[in-house]
This record gives sequence, structure tokens and C-alpha cells, in this order.
Amino acid sequence: MTLAANTSWQGIRNRLRSPLTPSWMLLAATVATQVRWPLHWDRFAISHAVVALGAATMFAHATAHSRPRAVASLLATSLVAWLVETVGVGTGLPFGRYRYADHVTYTMCPNTRLCSQVADATHAAITVAGVPLIVLLAWFMMGYATQIAARRIARKPWARWVWATWMLAAWDLYLDPQFILDPHLRQGWWLWADPSPHLPGVPGIPLTNYLGWLIAAALIQAVLHLTVPPSAPIRHRRWDAPTLFVLWTWMGGAVAVAWFIEQPAAAVWGALAGAPASLMLIRNQFRAARLVRDPVEPAVPAQGTR
Repeated sequence: MTLAANTSWQGIRNRLRSPLTPSWMLLAATVATQVRWPLHWDRFAISHAVVALGAATMFAHATAHSRPRAVASLLATSLVAWLVETVGVGTGLPFGRYRYADHVTYTMCPNTRLCSQVADATHAAITVAGVPLIVLLAWFMMGYATQIAARRIARKPWARWVWATWMLAAWDLYLDPQFILDPHLRQGWWLWADPSPHLPGVPGIPLTNYLGWLIAAALIQAVLHLTVPPSAPIRHRRWDAPTLFVLWTWMGGAVAVAWFIEQPAAAVWGALAGAPASLMLIRNQFRAARLVRDPVEPAVPAQGTR
């Protein structure tokens, strides 16, 4: 009994000492903050907290494999995202003509003046040459997570790039409704000059936006393919924080958009777009676990054969 207890405690200590432990702890904090999001009056501020924690989760996971490559991934993704957003605001390409709101105020705020001051201060203070920092961190957060998840789906580099691009672009089917169509918003975080034509049941967001996301996601995933540590995932029989975050986003996003944002059509579009990759991830994980549990016995050649 004592030996078993000591072995158990040793296993716990080894797990706590693992370089991947910080990513798991940060993932737990990210999910806990996301659960708090719909219950908080200042969704502007708490959204910043969610993205900051999520980006820290991904950075911690990358750092566990290679600190220089983790820094390169963050900086390269942020630079590409900044260029895409800057060109987008300036020219309308590739998303369609849009601009960031000067301030964001939520109607459920107990004090409208306080909410407006908080939103104005946050928006003005945390920008990088006109692009909100939260936007750059969000591109890294989900770009890295989908890059790692894609490595669990496909082996060939081009196939991983396609899967990662699709998953990152599909995320926007939840993201834009959350920050444009939230019924508690006085106006969206960003505004389009012409929000039509749009997806059936999802007004206010033009179809050009989704095409733009595919283009931007393809560029960002190409950069991440080059900078993310090549060893970063792959122990297939174990989950990792980025992959679980992708699955959580797919399932939790559908509930959040349908229930709290009151946009069931957007939730359906997002769930359908994310379903192929998410179901592949779940299937591959259970298949890997089954192979570990019931390994296939190698064939023994008959005596006298080579």
C-alpha cells in the first residue's frame, strides 16, 4: 500500500514538473473566464482577459518545445495579422470595407457612463498602430491552436495547412456574431460599410468577410507551419491544451452564440463548419487510445521463412 501511494505521488509530482503543465493551468483559467463571460456586465474587458489567457496558453505550449520558435510564432503571426488588418481597414481588402468602433458600450451595464469610460480607455490604450492588441492576440491564439490540432488530423504538410486554414476560418462564424450581433451591444466592435449579401439568418456580416478570413487564415497558417516547433504535438494517445481548446471552442461556441448571443442560425453555421475537423480529432484520439489499450500483435513469420 505504501509503495503504491509513493508511486502515485511520484506520478503527480512528475506531471506537475512537466514543461507542459503551465499550458494546462492557463487553459483551465481561460475556460473558467469564458464561462464567466456571459454573466459579466463588462463583456469588453472580460473578452480581453479571455484572449490574453488563451494566447498565453498557446505560447506556454509552444515554449515547452522551443522558446525561440515560440517567440518567432507569436511575433510572425502578430505581424502578418497586423498587416492584414491594416490593409483591410485601409482598402476594404480582403474582408470588405469596415472600421473599428470608437467605443463599445453594453446596455446591461449598471452605469452607462462607467461602461463607456471603461470601453474608451481600454480601446485607446491597447492598440498597435491602430489595430487593437486583442485582435492580434486572437489571431495567434486560435491560429496556433488550429495548427496543432491539424497535426493530429493529417500527416502531409499541405493537408495540415488546409485543415488548419479551414478550422481558423470557421471560427469566425462564431466570432463575428459574438462581437457584432450581441443583443447587449449598442453597436458592434467593428462596423461594415455594406453588410450585404450575408449568410441566411446572419445579418450584419457580409459574405466577403468570410472569404477574407479564408485568405488571412491561409497566410497565417503558412507562417505558423514554418515557425511552430516541429515536435509540438505529437503524442497522439494524449490530449494537449491547444487541441482541447479547439474542441471546446467548437462545442462551447455553438451554445454561447445560440443562447447568449441569441443567434441560432450563426450557431448552426459555425457548428457545421467546425464539425468535420472536430469529429476527426475525436475519432483519431479514441482510435489512438484503443491501439494503446489493445496493441496489435506483430505477425510471427513461419519457421524457415525469411
